[in-house]
Amino acid sequence: MRNELKLFFISLLLSSFFYKTTYSEEKKFNYDQYKEKLIEKKLLLNSFKKCEEYINETSVELFLNSSDKNEQKR
Repeated sequence: MRNELKLFFISLLLSSFFYKTTYSEEKKFNYDQYKEKLIEKKLLLNSFKKCEEYINETSVELFLNSSDKNEQKR
């Protein structure tokens, strides 16, 4: 009886050890996916900001050019 109990606890201990290893690997994998998504979002956000800046600059230039043309027609 005593040997069976020891064997049971040893097997329980080993199984918990393997479960922790598996869980941490899954957690690491999820973290890597999350990190990649954050990087992708950051790149998209930077791209959007650059695009927005370009549109704003272009709009200002177009407005100034059209204002100059209107003044020249007068």
